[in-house]
Amino acid sequence: MLDITNIPRLVQWLALWRPGAPLLLDAFCGAGGAAVGYWRAGFNVLGCDNRPQPRYPFPFVQMDAIEFIRQFGPYADAIHASPPCQKFSPTYHLPNVGAYPDLI
Repeated sequence: MLDITNIPRLVQWLALWRPGAPLLLDAFCGAGGAAVGYWRAGFNVLGCDNRPQPRYPFPFVQMDAIEFIRQFGPYADAIHASPPCQKFSPTYHLPNVGAYPDLI
C-alpha cells in the first residue's frame, strides 16, 4: 500500500507526477534505476518490490510483483518487469557467488 502518512515523501511524489502522462508499472523495481529513465522519457512511474525500497524515487508499493501487475495492470500504459536473474548470469560461476541467494 502507498504510505500517505509520510508527508515529505507524498509531497515529493506529487511534485514528480505529470497529469496526463502515460503510467508505467515498474515491477521488481529495486532502487529505481530503470524508473528514472522511464520518468525522464515522460512516464509517470509506480514501482513495486517485495522488499522495502526506501530510496525509490517514485510512488512505491511493497507487494508481490505478479499481484501488483494483476491489480494495477489494467490502469497502466506499459509494464517494465526485471526480476532478479543471478542464476542465469555468466557471473554465476565466479568464486564467492554462492554467497548470494538464488532469488528466482
